[in-house]
Amino acid sequence: MQHWSDDLDKIYSQFHSQKEGLDTNQFQTNRKKYGRNILIKKERNRTLKLLWAQFSNPLVLILIGVTVFSFITRDNVNGTVIFVMLAINAILGFSQEYKAQKSLEKLQKLIRIRSKVLRDGKIQMIEAEDIVPGDIVLINKGDYIPADIRLIESSNLSINEAALTGESMSVEKDFKKSSTGSHPQDIKNGVFQGTFVDQGYGKGIVVSIADDTFLGRSVQIGDKEQQKTNFVKKLDQFSNAIFWFVIFITTTSFIINVSLGRDVISSFILGITLSLGITPETMPVILSISLSNAALQLSKKKLLIKRLNVFEDLGNIDVICSDKTGTITKGILEPQHFFNIDFKEDEEVKNLSLVCNAYNPQINSQIMLNTIDEAIWNAFKSFKLNNFVKLNKAWDFDFNTRTMGILADFGDNHETLVVKGAYEILINNSNLNSSNKSHIQRKLKNYENMGYRIIGIGIKKSINNELRIKDVSQIKELTLIGFTLLMDSPREHMERDFNSLEKLNIHLKIITGDSPEVTKEICNRVGLNIVDNKVFSGDDLEELQKKSVIDFNEVVNKYNVFARVTPEQKLNIVQAIRGAGHVVGYIGDGINDVGALKIADVGISVDSGVDVAKDCADIIILERSLKTIAEGVLEGRKVFCNTMKFIFTTMSSSFGNVVTITFASIFLKFLPMLPIQVLLEDSLTDIQHLAISTDNVDEEMLDKPRNWDMGIFVKFSIYWGIIGTLFDFLHIYVITSVTSSPELFRTMWLIESILTELLATIAIRTSRIFWKSIPSLIMTIFSIVPFILILLVAYTSLGTYFGMVVPAPYLVGIVIIISGIYFVAMEFLKRSYFESFWGIKYK
Repeated sequence: MQHWSDDLDKIYSQFHSQKEGLDTNQFQTNRKKYGRNILIKKERNRTLKLLWAQFSNPLVLILIGVTVFSFITRDNVNGTVIFVMLAINAILGFSQEYKAQKSLEKLQKLIRIRSKVLRDGKIQMIEAEDIVPGDIVLINKGDYIPADIRLIESSNLSINEAALTGESMSVEKDFKKSSTGSHPQDIKNGVFQGTFVDQGYGKGIVVSIADDTFLGRSVQIGDKEQQKTNFVKKLDQFSNAIFWFVIFITTTSFIINVSLGRDVISSFILGITLSLGITPETMPVILSISLSNAALQLSKKKLLIKRLNVFEDLGNIDVICSDKTGTITKGILEPQHFFNIDFKEDEEVKNLSLVCNAYNPQINSQIMLNTIDEAIWNAFKSFKLNNFVKLNKAWDFDFNTRTMGILADFGDNHETLVVKGAYEILINNSNLNSSNKSHIQRKLKNYENMGYRIIGIGIKKSINNELRIKDVSQIKELTLIGFTLLMDSPREHMERDFNSLEKLNIHLKIITGDSPEVTKEICNRVGLNIVDNKVFSGDDLEELQKKSVIDFNEVVNKYNVFARVTPEQKLNIVQAIRGAGHVVGYIGDGINDVGALKIADVGISVDSGVDVAKDCADIIILERSLKTIAEGVLEGRKVFCNTMKFIFTTMSSSFGNVVTITFASIFLKFLPMLPIQVLLEDSLTDIQHLAISTDNVDEEMLDKPRNWDMGIFVKFSIYWGIIGTLFDFLHIYVITSVTSSPELFRTMWLIESILTELLATIAIRTSRIFWKSIPSLIMTIFSIVPFILILLVAYTSLGTYFGMVVPAPYLVGIVIIISGIYFVAMEFLKRSYFESFWGIKYK
């Protein structure tokens, strides 16, 4: 955008405006051309689309089909359970996405304000949405800025741009200054929508509204549909794979049984039942239990989970992007030193900093509020002003002279003018010689590069109490007393926090709007290792993108500190890191972070952040600490590991069982398992599955992200399924050798199928030899109960309802022996699974 460097006459001409503002006719013309000053455009039927989206997942469609089938076959219990699970998950998913949609509408509330505008040569108060390019807007202290405005007049104007740039310090604006770049931080002759006036007065011409403003571009980024998280993408792939396998197995089973001359309806029912057997209908409930328990644990550690399905991605985070302010620093300015001109601590400098202070509650009338004075006063509330008698006169902080002044009486019958402001101004107006001035300025510059904000203090005593000075430009021979050095201090224990991330194999990248020099100094002070000691600025990144996207991506992924970046660049950085296959967590609390928060796999905001940032985030932390986030990641990894235990064991066991039933039908003269028996097996093994979320997780499974590789997952599901099928055929051979009864055969196979699936879960839940990793108590109990229940069914009258007969004890013994051999084989063969899928050595 060239408006910040263009001649004002050119801007007037472009928008057909003038210093007196637009007339009514031209306003109407500009309105038609540029539209209304509204950021958010509501989409019709958005709510219905969100609701429909909850049922578009292939796995959900399968479960809907299974629900219908269950009611048709009068299996009302299974039908009702699955229906309730679908309803709960649809409601939860809808409510979370609906809340995200509402977060963007809060931005509209932010700009629904009234502004002073010159129309037809008169000052009028109008709604911000009625402002158009070419309007002349007047701004004063406390006003929100309704659009991007090029200044044409200003006086002592300072703007709080924290919501846009992320930096808490007010920024001086002056219509006489020229811009040094195209980023908000580089533009001194313009003010921007969504910021507000800290001090002073200004008038300017509107050059951009709505989506064309800096804020608007951030909102457009945030308004984009939130990308699916890494785990959700994998879950979609898994759902699609299940969907097509269900179609295949149902069709294959039906064709085989019909071709063997069996009843068409029975064959069809068996095929549908097999699809139920392999569909993990309890997965939504298991995930909900696991995620809810984890969320409850983290809430006790000041970390609130807004969107439960982000947990697995939280555990798989391997890169965290964060601003410097508030993460490795405290996020507030604090006085660090009160130096005299010899750079020694001096109580007089502290005393005068409090005397010449616009936030002094001992003064009846406040002169002006500003961040620095508030920081100084709040840090020394109990400090007693030495011999301070009264305040006589003062001038407000002036951005032209960059000073403020107060006339004070210290009890010596002389008025003393105390001046506070930019150190270079006070040095230049002091009575020091040139050599001393140069020496002091060099030392102060070094402190500035260390991240300090420096304020000078000087005095001038009156003669006959007749000082009549309006600003520092009238002062000659000022006595320089010293300097107040403030800093957004580095947080304590940062090495501990860095170590906690390092142990989890998480890389930290700092992305800030502050200067590269200060950013480098702060990073060095907290012990953050800067790759190649190189800090990339927003300008550097812009040049890289212009030359080569590949180079940009390489730099962003290799280096870890970026300064003076724009909201768009934050988003681009996150996209580039995700594009390289990383799972990204982004910490942000301002409007400038909205896009990056939404595009990240896990958006993290703080309780003190702006509303729209908190609403766009997946997680809210009540205490901004990397250690808190590390604890969240650890909990997320536990959830992910237990989720994968469930998915893998249930799919591999179900795959083997379903394949066996399908192909055993070829050489058996009867259906190997009745539909109701498939449902009984499924229900009993689900008891164990419900306890997986409580299971203990081995330390070696938590030390790094464990991304879900669908290729390896499918490979091992088939691998274990085939092994299970081989043992099933061994069982078939043994049982058919001792009996020709279809009822007894089905009874024994049902018992064997349940037992082997229970044992498979115990084996696969750990990379260690099973006795070196003890399951949780609940997991242990819930692994035993299903086997006891199936024996109770078999040996009681309940068995007749499920087509079972009472087996001879020795036959149950045979089943236990075969299942035991299967378990031992699993223990030996799981080595390759854990080394390939988890990257963990068998112990």
